[in-house]
Amino acid sequence: RLGRAGVGAMRIGNVVAAAIGNRRMLGPSEAKIMFSTGGILLALAVMAVLWPRLLTIPFAIISAWVAFSLIFRACRLHAPAGDEKAARTDMHTNTGPPDT
Repeated sequence: RLGRAGVGAMRIGNVVAAAIGNRRMLGPSEAKIMFSTGGILLALAVMAVLWPRLLTIPFAIISAWVAFSLIFRACRLHAPAGDEKAARTDMHTNTGPPDT
């Protein structure tokens, strides 16, 4: 189940994908989302040119965090046949943010 932030992020993703892919007609309500997203992306592009480390260091940290969590889960899922309980427990563990 998604919270408000998850639903908002999905809506923004759908609007941006529709605008880029020209899949459907977009109305005035989506214009604000497209303008805000375009402004954020333009600011990130300017930051990347002026201060590259300001973006590369957080990107490297987040990438390493995701990589380690994927490797950890893969190791747990690839547990020996006698350790199926650990693999099943990992499948049912909620790693997302708590529901509000």
